[in-house]
Amino acid sequence: MGTILPIACRLKKIEWFVGNVGAETGSTSFIHKITKNGTDLATTYSWSSSGSGGNSYTRSASPDVDFAAGDSFNLRLTSPTGYNSTTQIGRVRVTFYFEVREN
Repeated sequence: MGTILPIACRLKKIEWFVGNVGAETGSTSFIHKITKNGTDLATTYSWSSSGSGGNSYTRSASPDVDFAAGDSFNLRLTSPTGYNSTTQIGRVRVTFYFEVREN
């Protein structure tokens, strides 16, 4: 599963924008992994919503992961694993910045 990348590229940056529509004040930590060709990469990317005070916020990471043309890419949330009112923080938008690689 994931997006098939049509060209060779490098994932340079990931930005998470948490809109926090419900003004939730949970202090959950989130852990993400990049999936390449169906396999989770070893590096994890984590961030906490602690201190958000119910406001929207942004987080970012700079993975520098190379992909060949035809590779698949996905981002997988690995923690928290359940849903409850203390982990609810609102809607999330994720932007991925890729750099085109020369052949």
